[in-house]
Amino acid sequence: MEWFANQPDLLAVLLSQVGLGGRIVFDTNVISPFFRNQKEGEIDLIAIPEGEPRLATAFEVKRFPIRRTPDDEWIILDQSKWDKLVSQCNRTAALGFHKVYGIVLTVADGRHHPAVSSLHRGSAERTFQQLYQFTHSHSLHPCIGLVFLEIVQPTARNWTDFGMVAAALDKQADPVEQSGNLSEQVEKWARKAIKKGRCALMDFDCSRTVGAPVTAHDEVKVTLGPKQTNAENR
Repeated sequence: MEWFANQPDLLAVLLSQVGLGGRIVFDTNVISPFFRNQKEGEIDLIAIPEGEPRLATAFEVKRFPIRRTPDDEWIILDQSKWDKLVSQCNRTAALGFHKVYGIVLTVADGRHHPAVSSLHRGSAERTFQQLYQFTHSHSLHPCIGLVFLEIVQPTARNWTDFGMVAAALDKQADPVEQSGNLSEQVEKWARKAIKKGRCALMDFDCSRTVGAPVTAHDEVKVTLGPKQTNAENR
């Protein structure tokens, strides 16, 4: 999640799915002050509205790669990864955060996808159905939310330079009231995160996004940069 969090425009796509917007304090791979060391625990991503330590949202992430040849596509569904995601989410929820989400991250290699349009080189519906059924046959705790996040490398160029990101909320997390002690810890963490420059305006509004009509045979360029994400007809 480090690369993703270094690009606030892209992070805003994810956070918008769970209702976080405005000025957000965030950081990745967080240990202190919630754990003594990495062996004891680590939180993949924490985000709070600036000045609102009682409203901390914690995320745990696991990656499931998608492979394809010119003729076929498949996803590697690792049961041990899913079990670890469940365990990490339960451990993080036990700390008492306001909200906790599991993120199922898929990274799709679209370089061999037959579609001319880069926008259509993501995972196939059949692949996502397999993933969805897999995650719902071994459910998370009822209070924990679930988000699907997909990163696509549609060409031979590095996906950090030329790629696509999509996020979809599957289940809202149930909010809990944080204890005063945990909120003090969050406030301490937030001060350090702000000093690191981990505070940005997240203004992505998915409710007002209107997609351009594109067919599978249109050529479309999608660029992911450190400051902006844009799509333009070539």
